[in-house]
Amino acid sequence: MTKAEIYNKPSHRFSWNGISFLMPESWNLAGYQFNKNVYSIEIEDDYALKLQLEIMNSRHSIDILKIQKQYKKKTKNLGKTAIKTTVIGYLPKAWNAFLYEFADKRSLVQAFYISDDGKIFTFFWLHFQGETKEPERILNLISSSFKTYQDGLIP
Repeated sequence: MTKAEIYNKPSHRFSWNGISFLMPESWNLAGYQFNKNVYSIEIEDDYALKLQLEIMNSRHSIDILKIQKQYKKKTKNLGKTAIKTTVIGYLPKAWNAFLYEFADKRSLVQAFYISDDGKIFTFFWLHFQGETKEPERILNLISSSFKTYQDGLIP
């Protein structure tokens, strides 16, 4: 990606366990699970799974090296099966992301956010079929609107 792609369609805010962000208006919560201090969430539109995310929110700093090792293991085969892998730039501070494109015209964005204090870690998988600019546009929408909350109400 050579410039930040702008998502200019209707959106709404999603909030959960100390984080919130904007996502496309047609996307909604499909399911969630809590296991060992990690919330796993699935978001769909009317047709397919669009977003999977895992949220870790701790009162103490998270062991980032341990987390990186776990997620590297989970995703090690992506680079082998993708026909093209791109680092996505132009993201806000604390964000990293990769776009994987596959021969069957599917694409997957893998992104993660680590808060400055190391207490919030969020891992995203964005799923797309055939869209060309939508992966970058939607990641830009999510990352540019992303907020964390330690206390109080989340809007």
